[in-house]
Amino acid sequence: MPTLLGLAGVPIPDRVEGVDASQWLRGSDAAPPEAVLLPVGGVGPDAMADWWAAGARGFGLGSELYKPGMAADEVGRRAAVAVRAVRVLG
Repeated sequence: MPTLLGLAGVPIPDRVEGVDASQWLRGSDAAPPEAVLLPVGGVGPDAMADWWAAGARGFGLGSELYKPGMAADEVGRRAAVAVRAVRVLG
């Protein structure tokens, strides 16, 4: 929530927990070394190596794994491909 407030230019109340990452999203500051980057949205096995090289350490896979009406065996096949892609990253 702090990031959304920061992007909107709204002051962040003290009681709100988390980190305001809006400056990193705007490109005005580098992410701190302890930040864990987890890209989501359009991330699939073919792009994982590039994201990993850029500092990502995990991925959110939604429609890359499942689309409405998809058979369970296809979802399993896609998941297996994604797992293999992550395992070669180290």
